[in-house]
Amino acid sequence: MPFMFEVCVYGASGAGHPMSVFTLATTFSDVRATYALMDFSANAFANPRLLFIGRTARLGRQMEDHRDSGLWDRALALGATAVGVCHAGPETEQAWIEQDLLRLHAPPLNGRLHAVA
Repeated sequence: MPFMFEVCVYGASGAGHPMSVFTLATTFSDVRATYALMDFSANAFANPRLLFIGRTARLGRQMEDHRDSGLWDRALALGATAVGVCHAGPETEQAWIEQDLLRLHAPPLNGRLHAVA
């Protein structure tokens, strides 16, 4: 995986979630992860804009699905420059991280797919 750097992304709870940041050209293994399509262009490394946040048991397959569905192209049109990946613990922790990030960042590409109550 073409790893670039680490970044800490904060959620609505105030908790910081460490993410490994990879190039958009990365081919991922099918691992469980919470992930984000990110735009670092506006604020460099300090404050990436999260365009889409998701959680999956098969990251490699999920990225392929995003390319096939057109989500990838929409992210590129909005300025996506990287993929952030959080490999935190069990499924319940992954779900909490996803919801924490969604609540604060309200990514434009999540829409109703990951609507938060």
